[in-house]
Amino acid sequence: MTFVQTPGAAQDGFAVFGPLEGYDEERFGPLLGVSDSGYAAALVAGAVEGSAKLLAGAPAAGNGLILDAERMGSAGEVPVGPDEFDRVAAAALGRTWYTTNVGVRANARFLQARPELHAVDLIDDEAGAVQTLAKVFEPFLNAPGGAPRPLTVLLRVAPGSDVGALRQLRVVVEALRQGGMVERSAHRLGFLAVFDREPEDADVEWAVALIEAAADAGLALVAFDGPLEEAARIRVSVQGILQLFDAPEAQRLLKAGAARAVAVGPRFVLDAGTAARTIWAGLHTARTFGLSAAKYGLTPLTLSEQRRVIADVARWTSGWTAVPAFYADTPLVTDDDVFLGDRVVEAALLWLDMVHDLGVRLVLIDCPDRFAPRIDVTGAPAARRLLRDAPDDTSGAFSLEDVDRILLRARKLDVRILWSGGIGPAQALDLARRRVAGIFTTSSTALPGPVTPILADDPRLARENAPTRSGVRRVHSLIQAGFVASRLAAASDLLREIEERIGPALSAKLETPELTDALARLDEVLVRAWQAVWSE
Repeated sequence: MTFVQTPGAAQDGFAVFGPLEGYDEERFGPLLGVSDSGYAAALVAGAVEGSAKLLAGAPAAGNGLILDAERMGSAGEVPVGPDEFDRVAAAALGRTWYTTNVGVRANARFLQARPELHAVDLIDDEAGAVQTLAKVFEPFLNAPGGAPRPLTVLLRVAPGSDVGALRQLRVVVEALRQGGMVERSAHRLGFLAVFDREPEDADVEWAVALIEAAADAGLALVAFDGPLEEAARIRVSVQGILQLFDAPEAQRLLKAGAARAVAVGPRFVLDAGTAARTIWAGLHTARTFGLSAAKYGLTPLTLSEQRRVIADVARWTSGWTAVPAFYADTPLVTDDDVFLGDRVVEAALLWLDMVHDLGVRLVLIDCPDRFAPRIDVTGAPAARRLLRDAPDDTSGAFSLEDVDRILLRARKLDVRILWSGGIGPAQALDLARRRVAGIFTTSSTALPGPVTPILADDPRLARENAPTRSGVRRVHSLIQAGFVASRLAAASDLLREIEERIGPALSAKLETPELTDALARLDEVLVRAWQAVWSE
């Protein structure tokens, strides 16, 4: 089903430029996205109206500027509302592409708890256990419509108790199956352990033993619950069993389960269907308001939950550009592993394979998490950036060599990537030389400014980043320079001129005559460079 844009939207940018996925970065170079709540939107749009690319003959859409409607609070990026849409729309109409992010986090509500019984009550009375469980499964076995409905029943086990006797439940499982009281493919039994304190090393050893006992008893699942980890509490929730165990512990339990074909997860099941629909509501609002695209985050979903959500969203937004986000500062949890910062490239490649399989062709890679303690890098005290400044820089998620590996896979898959996360002017230049699809960077264009009214209630904000005209123009010009330099012959005079003029543009301070002069000199050669590239 395709949903149609509502007439009378705040702006007609979607109709003017089309969906963002139609932008041609191979001809016009990478997009530049600058985020704003509307107070500086006109300044941002006006900063690039005399760009070298336009002077060389590019259309407005080819100028490659995105006005990204955003509120940046102390806790990170948060969605905008109609006031912000209207302000940004007024500046974007017919001049720039227009996007937003409908939320870094998905609506992670839980389904109703699964039925729970105490395992100890079922061990010594086989006949009684079969009868009790059959009664629980019966409404789901003989459901209206004729087909069994799926159901998992959890058998609660006291942490630290002897798990040896639990293996006796195999006879109960077999009796249920052989007696036709359950449907093997739809009905499952699992163990549940609820800790009353943070698990210690001995608890993790016991949990592994519980997984082994579940496999021996023919059970399909082991679920855990207990006090939230600090990292989960301050973020509301995190992925899967990272709610309860630290990353090494969670990884060990997931791998133990995978080795015995036992699923390992939290007590409560995330409602992925509602998460998908809540995301869609935000995306459709953006589409109705005339935006060219909207990004959406998937925290705190596991990879399998993300797969379901992205599949639904892609189907519901056909004909428009909905951009799922991979967050390089957030662990990726799969059915059998936990990927942290030391394996973020591996995680990104796995995620790209998944979105490709779902038909997604434009994605975002970002680092939006502003909370500490970090859970993707042990001991890192503060938020991460996308790119490292040095090999031992733990505040950066990727090296440029990592970016090259990711781009190689993405291009084989025909998936284009927008990059974001504290990207500086020199890093934007490096990414542009790699001909990426787009770069979002606001901090590199900005100077500290007063807190705007829409964030006045945020108690941790003393100031906001305010985009400057020279800052936007500089990054826009550097992205052009990196792209055309990658297209020009290695020994050409144009390339030599560009490289000579990049340095002064990078080193000059914002809002100074030195930067104005440096950009004028760089733009002069860029006009000739664009004309040369387009004449090939």
